[in-house]
Amino acid sequence: MEENSPLFCPYCGGARLLEGEISEVPLGQQSWIIYQWNCEDCGEYFNKVVIVMAEGETRSLQDLWE
Repeated sequence: MEENSPLFCPYCGGARLLEGEISEVPLGQQSWIIYQWNCEDCGEYFNKVVIVMAEGETRSLQDLWE
């Protein structure tokens, strides 16, 4: 399984997920990579944001809140 792939849908807990579009937004010394998924069980869309620092370090958005 890919490192950035979710295990389940955060809305219904279903595991039938389709990967959607991947976007990148450069912001100064970092880039935000936005992964999108669609749950086939409940039909909801959700995203995961990964922040890539200039030196190549990656952090998930949750790391910023800790």
